[in-house]
Amino acid sequence: MSTTGSTQPSRPDIRSSPSASSESVRARNSGSSSRSAAPPPAAPQAGAANPLRFDAKTIHFSVNAWVLVVAGLGMLPILPKHLADRACKLSLLGTVLSSGYSLYIAALPVFCWALDHVARFLRRNFSRSSFYRGYLEEPCLWVETNNTTLSLLSSNAELALGFLLIISLFSWRRNFIQTFMYWNVLKMMYRAPVTSSYHQSAWAKIGRTVNPYIDRYAPFLQTPISMVQRWWLR
Repeated sequence: MSTTGSTQPSRPDIRSSPSASSESVRARNSGSSSRSAAPPPAAPQAGAANPLRFDAKTIHFSVNAWVLVVAGLGMLPILPKHLADRACKLSLLGTVLSSGYSLYIAALPVFCWALDHVARFLRRNFSRSSFYRGYLEEPCLWVETNNTTLSLLSSNAELALGFLLIISLFSWRRNFIQTFMYWNVLKMMYRAPVTSSYHQSAWAKIGRTVNPYIDRYAPFLQTPISMVQRWWLR
């Protein structure tokens, strides 16, 4: 009688020793701690995200470059005369805008106000001085004679400063509170007895210049302009 023997393959022991399990736990803990201790990714810079941003220096450089290019075109002998004249006018306009941006037109009203007060002070207190009679009497007399012209010039500069503040809201310096307060000051100057006639004259001149263009090319602006006028006169 033959005997059949069954051989069973030996299975690997699936039980792990305590030392092996503790080592795997430590490995997982060390991996998680190393992942948690990794430095955070660097935040993208604003300049790299928006390379075409407009700041004060960029706008000033752009205006000066525009003046240089247009003036160079105006000096070319191959351009017709009417185009050369137009280029010269555009370069002059760019120069005015660049100078106005640099000074905010704020120095002109202060200068006119100081000139008027200094002339009155010198004439009231030093009218008997020989130095005043020899060198300062004629300039002071001219200032007092042209007081209306200086006041109109100061009013135009103050209005120009207000419009520059509005333009600055859309470019580099968004100071809404400063712009709102300054326009309230202009509103008071429009009604104050000392400056009302000059400011009303300046606004009337602006209206005579701008209104025909608005009526012809942008009639949709009449409604917001009328709302602003009601606020201004209220």
